Amino acid sequence: MSKGYELGTAKVFQDFSTPFNVLKTAKQTVQLSVDPNRGLTRSRYGWFSNGEMFDESHFSEEPGQIVISTGSNGSDTARIRSAFAGQYVSQAMGQPGHAVKIDSDYVNIDSDGLVSLTNGNVKLGAFMHDGSQVSEGFFLEYDTSGTRFVIVRDGSRVTEVSQEDWNKDTMTGQAGSDNPSGDQLDPSEMYIYNYPFTWYNSGRIAVGQSRVKGFPEPQQLQLWHEFIPGGEPNINTANLPVQVMFDNDGTDNTLSGSIGGLQYTIYGGNGPTEKRTTDLIQNDIDVDVQRNDPIDPPAEPGKPIFAVKRKDGIRDLEVNIRDIEIVPEDERLYFYLWHIYDESMLTDANFTEPVTVNHSKETKIEVDKEATALDTSEAVNVRTFRVSGSKDEIKESIFPEDAESRLPMDAIAVLTVVESDPNGNGTEIDVVMPVIEGF
Repeated sequence: MSKGYELGTAKVFQDFSTPFNVLKTAKQTVQLSVDPNRGLTRSRYGWFSNGEMFDESHFSEEPGQIVISTGSNGSDTARIRSAFAGQYVSQAMGQPGHAVKIDSDYVNIDSDGLVSLTNGNVKLGAFMHDGSQVSEGFFLEYDTSGTRFVIVRDGSRVTEVSQEDWNKDTMTGQAGSDNPSGDQLDPSEMYIYNYPFTWYNSGRIAVGQSRVKGFPEPQQLQLWHEFIPGGEPNINTANLPVQVMFDNDGTDNTLSGSIGGLQYTIYGGNGPTEKRTTDLIQNDIDVDVQRNDPIDPPAEPGKPIFAVKRKDGIRDLEVNIRDIEIVPEDERLYFYLWHIYDESMLTDANFTEPVTVNHSKETKIEVDKEATALDTSEAVNVRTFRVSGSKDEIKESIFPEDAESRLPMDAIAVLTVVESDPNGNGTEIDVVMPVIEGF
């Protein structure tokens, strides 16, 4: 059912009511799922210690979980997110989620069953973060003054509801009409938090937990609070990465916990609401890099052909790099697809809007065709295409891991080529590489 970090369509069907057809059978699509048993890999996570991307100072790996712990400096933060934003489908139900716990030393539960922290701030949800604050999305927030459900639009908190005012279940352990389950909220337990939201980003948005093992059907969630907007969308975009953030909030104390995975699922849809294809074309490429053992990309990354990145400010775009086409077809060449996170790793790069856009000129990507070299010291090689004989014989080499070609947030995809004949005199080729943009 899964391929690398991005799961295919789960073969699970649910009875789920849509606004068009009551009890319509809705397909469940798991768009992204991050398993901590695979550790902190850049193709699955982005992680930040004190705002520094891929700094592991506040993270460690243990079997089945990733441990988060801030330092005791006054402004320490630890944030981890899915490498991708989930792609919401307008007529579907979106359901981000994650398994998270806060260590018990930092959790307070008062006599009324209200939860707070001894120090710091923890945000759990699906949201964008601009490096200084949450800029868009929704999350459950724990801090020293209590617990609340928050919706942020354009950097401002448009909805903020405290635990005692939740309208489905206050989770205070007091029972009664406000706490029908009689359950006590205790974030020191590893809850499977879920955030279902519906119908064109203008319907219900809720927070709760999964009450069952296995596939969590919508009706098997224990909802704590739901918000229904008054005639306008909840947020500017529902395409959001799943995130967890621990912040010691200016205190000289640590704050720690762990996560057991991240996921973004939709019910009732089958992909982004819109796609457009851009064919990147390079003619008369002189392949002047040869190697005897071509399946060794770090030793010889080859010559850059294309580099693709999101435009500045575009965070929630799905970008897929698809199989390439090559002319002539009988050359023994290898193509490597890299992810880098620093544009300076490309020598002489010049990013501009692509000119060969099918269907629409409103592309949200930029492309470089001028780079002369790639520094791979910090790069991730996510895919290797082997071309030998003809395009019908294209084979994928699993090196260093089986991974899809979807472009993570903050990453730049770079396609390089190397000739497999160490005695060759070089060759000239034409390359076409389709890029799919999804929204």
